[in-house]
Amino acid sequence: MQFFVLLVFFPITVLAITFEEFEAVSPKAGGLAGWGSPAAADLNNDGIMDAVMATPAGTVVAVSSNGETLWKTKIPRIDCSETSKSDRVYSTPAIGSLSGDGRQQVVLGYGGFNGKGCEGGVVAIHGDTGEVAWNFRIKRWGKNKKVWIYRNSVVSTPLISDLDNDGFQEVVVGSWSRFVYVLNHLGKVNLAVHTADTVWSSPTMIDTAPRKTVVIGSDISRNDGLKTKNGGNIFFIDPLASKSIVGFPDRNSVRVLDMVYLDQVLFSSPVIADVDPTSEGSEVIIGSGCYFKNKGAWVKVVSVNTGQVLHTLPVARCSASTPAIGDINNDGVKDIVSWVSTGSEGRVVAYTLKNGSPEVLWEKGLDHKPVAFQSPLILEGDSPVVLIPASKFVEIIDGDTGQTIDTLSTGVSGFSNIVVTDINTDGTPDLVIGGTSRERGVGGTIKFFLGESESAFDNADRRNWRG
Repeated sequence: MQFFVLLVFFPITVLAITFEEFEAVSPKAGGLAGWGSPAAADLNNDGIMDAVMATPAGTVVAVSSNGETLWKTKIPRIDCSETSKSDRVYSTPAIGSLSGDGRQQVVLGYGGFNGKGCEGGVVAIHGDTGEVAWNFRIKRWGKNKKVWIYRNSVVSTPLISDLDNDGFQEVVVGSWSRFVYVLNHLGKVNLAVHTADTVWSSPTMIDTAPRKTVVIGSDISRNDGLKTKNGGNIFFIDPLASKSIVGFPDRNSVRVLDMVYLDQVLFSSPVIADVDPTSEGSEVIIGSGCYFKNKGAWVKVVSVNTGQVLHTLPVARCSASTPAIGDINNDGVKDIVSWVSTGSEGRVVAYTLKNGSPEVLWEKGLDHKPVAFQSPLILEGDSPVVLIPASKFVEIIDGDTGQTIDTLSTGVSGFSNIVVTDINTDGTPDLVIGGTSRERGVGGTIKFFLGESESAFDNADRRNWRG
């Protein structure tokens, strides 16, 4: 297949948009420089935007954009002699009203790389008080169900959604236990789907009639008994299946609607969008992870309708990053932006499938490099902008030309992704970034940046993809 090329101070001007540091909050809970990122919402319904993030040691902190620390909550049973304090939480929170009553809950996974006997699972915390609402412990679940568990850890971001339209929101999450769980609003297991290998990827959902479908990536290793090969699988799961535990594979195709094999592990999270106008329906866009030698270094585009791999977009290197999807040149077609590290530099490439085959809109190298799960974001609007996160910086790129407009110096180091929200409800995109700051001799810091613009941007909150 051939590919054709179509070719610091505040505030920072970006065409008709500027970003200026508004508030920095240091909750004094230790470093916030783990793999996780903040999530933003009005946690206590006071009309002020808040943010929440976890420390690697297992303390969840909530801060307000007015400069206050709202609460700090230690995840129950998180301490374990088998792990260090920097190896207990990697997940980024999700926020939603699980009971549908408007009261917000912060939901995140926990558990580290090491410590097979240590606790892991999903915890829900009331956003207004910091009290623990419930704690789903994978170790206890496996013991009660007499299910072998590889690891108890959950390193990805949960999905919160009302899957059965009953007014209560479910939680979907993948785990190193080799299961994908659908939990009810009280943290009880409705469904557990066995994936036969670890899950790093965060779930997303296809919300179309006649059913809602959960889509998530998973690792897979060669197993002659299961007839599997080294690589990864994209699972399409019916989250309302009646059976509580589904084995691998679900040969009746009742709960696992489809399973698409790819030749590399999937640390990236799937994105659902219509990026190929010549293909009927939407597509799943996902990047390769890094595990099996001489495999990966691609972004795959898979048909939702057929499960067929429609396109393979080459990138410089395998990556845990999730591709960004959006119309970066206002031609009416959603484009794909990938952000990977070559080892010596960061590499950004923008693809379009406007004519039914991959074309490179632009490609460039950057001095900054992505770490772990740092992923690009696209601000669609009159003058589309691509935001590229890196430790201490955000590269701001003109979506149409690929030219760097400026580099936002955040003063925050770590692996954090960018949260896009509207802090001051003026309709202009604002940013939240978390990590470690040494500007004032402090550790963990969450910063709020206000955007100012004379142009119109699509200000839908961007999901903070992780894993």
